[in-house]
Parts: sequence; C-alpha cells; structure tokens
Amino acid sequence: MLLITNHLLLSTFFNKIKLKQLFFTAFIATLLTACGSSDDNDSTGYVKFYHASNNAPEIYFSLDDNTYSSYNFSESSTLYEFESGTLAMELSWREGTNDYQVFTEQDIKVSGEQVELVMISGDINNPEILTFEYANENPDDDEEQFTMRIINMDESSTGIDVYLAKDEQSFNEAILLGSYASKEMSQSHYADLESYKFFITQAGSQEVLYQSADIDFLYTSQYIMVIRANDGPGDSPYTLDVLSKSSATVNFPDKESGAELKIYNALTTHELLPEFKDKIDIYLSGINGEEKIEAIARGEFSEVIDISYGDFAIDITPHEDEQPFAKNHFISVATNSDKSLFFYLTVEEEDDDGDDSTEEKTTVYVNNLPVNNSNRVSLYDHQINVINLVDDFSALDIYFVRSNETVETADYSLRSTRANPQIITLPNNTFDVNILVNQGESELLLAYQQLTLDADSGELFMVIEEDETLSSGYSVKFISQGNE
Repeated sequence: MLLITNHLLLSTFFNKIKLKQLFFTAFIATLLTACGSSDDNDSTGYVKFYHASNNAPEIYFSLDDNTYSSYNFSESSTLYEFESGTLAMELSWREGTNDYQVFTEQDIKVSGEQVELVMISGDINNPEILTFEYANENPDDDEEQFTMRIINMDESSTGIDVYLAKDEQSFNEAILLGSYASKEMSQSHYADLESYKFFITQAGSQEVLYQSADIDFLYTSQYIMVIRANDGPGDSPYTLDVLSKSSATVNFPDKESGAELKIYNALTTHELLPEFKDKIDIYLSGINGEEKIEAIARGEFSEVIDISYGDFAIDITPHEDEQPFAKNHFISVATNSDKSLFFYLTVEEEDDDGDDSTEEKTTVYVNNLPVNNSNRVSLYDHQINVINLVDDFSALDIYFVRSNETVETADYSLRSTRANPQIITLPNNTFDVNILVNQGESELLLAYQQLTLDADSGELFMVIEEDETLSSGYSVKFISQGNE
C-alpha cells in the first residue's frame, strides 16, 4: 500500500485497477489499518548529518566535543543515538593535520524517538544550517513495507511535484506523492517492498524533468529522499540522493541523462608502432551511433564530447589515417557520468635466456585507463587524482611539501603504482611536489614540480609520464578535471 501526504492508504496503487474506481474503498481501508510502528521509549533521540553544500570541503561533525566523522558533499552519517536533552554541535573543516577551522556552533535538542537531521547547504562562505525533525519510524517486518520522506533541496526551485510508480509503469500511471517548496520535508509515505521509480515535474506541470532508474526497496526501514540540483553533465536539473538509517547514501541521476567524455593521448612512439607519430583520431561505436574525436596530440586532452550513455567500442588511428592500429577498446559510460580515458603503451620484453640462437620477442600493447572526473566544487581544498603512467619503476613515492616541512615531515604523501589512480585531498597552499623512486639501495629524485592551490584551482589530474624530450626523462602535469 501507499500512504500519500494526507496519510490516506492507497491500496489500489499496487494493483491494476484504476485509482478512481477504488478511491473510497482505499479511504475506508485507511481507517482500519496502521501503517507503521514506533518505539515508546521517550528517553532516546537521534541525530543524523547530511552534507549538501556543493562548494564546501570535507566537513567534520562534532557533538558535545566528540567528533564522530567527516563527510564530503552528498554524504550522510548514520543515526547517532543520545539520551534526550541538548547537545552542543560544531561543524568544522581541516586546514592541516591537526588544525581544524570551526565555522558553526549551535545547540541541538534531542527528544524521545525523534530524529534531528542536520543539513549544511548553500555557499560555504555563507552556509545555511537546516534542521529537520521527524519520527524515527520502524515499519513492522510482517507488513513488508518501508517508509520515506521527501526533501526538496533545490534552492532555485519554485516548487516541484514528485510522482511514484512501480518499475514497469509509465509516468501516466504514476501516483502524485505531493508538491514541495524548496527546503520542505514531506510527511511519511509508506509503500510495499518492491522496485519503484520517481518522476519530478515543476509544480502543476505534466512535463517530466527527472526520471530515476528503478530503485529496489528491500528492507523494512526508513529512507530520506533528498532532491537536489544536478551537479553532473546531464540535462536534467535534478538528481536524487537516497539516505538510509545507516551512513549509506546512494545517488540516482536522471535515467535518460547523457554523459561527457574526453581522451588523453599518452601514447609514446615505438619502432613496433611505426604508424603512430604524434596525433591520433578516436572512433567510438555504440548502439546509439558513432562519435569521432580528431587530432588529439600527444600529452594533451581532447575536447569534451557529449555522448549518450551506453557501451562503446573504440578504434584508434593515426590522425587522418583510416587504418586503426588499436581496435575494440571497450568503455562503459553510465548516465550523467563524466569520464576521462587515458591511452598509453605497455612494452613487454621476454627475458634473455642466454641462447644466442633464440630471437628475443618484444610486444607492444595499447592500454586504456578510464577515470571518473570529479564534479566536486570546493573553495578550501581540492582532490588531486594522480595518474602514474611510468613503466620504469614499480612504484613512485610522492610528497607534497609545504614551506615549513621537509619530505620527512610532510603531512601529505602517497605511493603510486602504474595505471592505478590515487586520490589525495590537499588544502589551499603552495607545495613542492617531490617524486622519489628506489633504485638499488638508493632513493632518487625522479621529478620535481611546484603546485599552488587556491579557491579557483578546482579538481586536478596529476599526470606523470615518460618524456624523452626532457632532460629528466619524465614530465609532471597538473590538468583540470573539468571542462576548462
């Protein structure tokens, strides 16, 4: 059964009989049916935190001087249980290893069997701290139902309508759950454990602006459905976060959203690949048609292309040549995704067996490395995705050294292996980036680069490659993950 905002039980929603024919029957059934249960213990309350400020860094959440965890944009906490009373809350971000900047202090009141959902939203320079209070509902397992509440967190919204349908139904068969203004939470909606999809329109409109994929609700639990502005490349203005009682948050972009893709040419010349000189053309073949990206120079990204979601086979040819030297490279592109695809060479040589009569064999492989671009926006820190394409060493030790540090005392460092992306989050500052390797019994400086991060730096790739044109033999580039 489905309980809409006025708590009428719409049992007709879950069969094939038209809603109008059984509306009054459903209303009578409501008077006889209880759709949930709640604990009578008034001494215990709960607090949950959700990060909805898209330009904020990782936020640390503290209650009564206890820091429970930290959360990035669109992440949420589990339910923290407390005795009823008043708690002192602090929100902060980290500026150094043990240096935290507190930007919000306020009291939170916890009362019996109620959840205080604390949400940070808006611009982090002037953040808004919202608190939504609602009952901690625990549907009876025997009823095989779940309950959900909807929050409209699209700040530009003048009001939206939210519809629910079973997985095989169309928008015309969907039930209107309600109309919601910005920053409004709905009442509880109960439904049977099944697979559903959500539709969103502007208030009073029948034009669908968002449709979720099928969402499986498998557990008799409580969910918070947060509708927020889409920060991905798709055309839909909305995306949906599903918050559970645990710390899990699952995002569902618009089902029909397209995707964005760009290609990085890290191929090197080799005698076994004589047709490759510098630039390449890329051909993508998928069920929805073909795409071509031309003249990608070595050591550079292509232009960003808008593509439909789906699975693609990729052929690579020298620029202005019709004959591929690499064929059928596979990439799968999800809805609303933003990807970079790195092409690079691997050279394998058979070990010398000492037999002069045996010809040693060298094989060249064209490899691809797909990476999800970060759409995160943060003014105070930035994610650096390290792409190591160096084949000469088993691992690189990378140190990000500030002015008051040395390699030995640096707070920020990582170990990088080839074609294994590693993400590190760095605060705004100037760093000496030292890349060290072990050779024999010595540690050598492979490459050095300086990096300055400020509010406008955005999310970056750090691409490390072999480069025979440089005296060191290696290049280090910091490249935006965005479309700049």
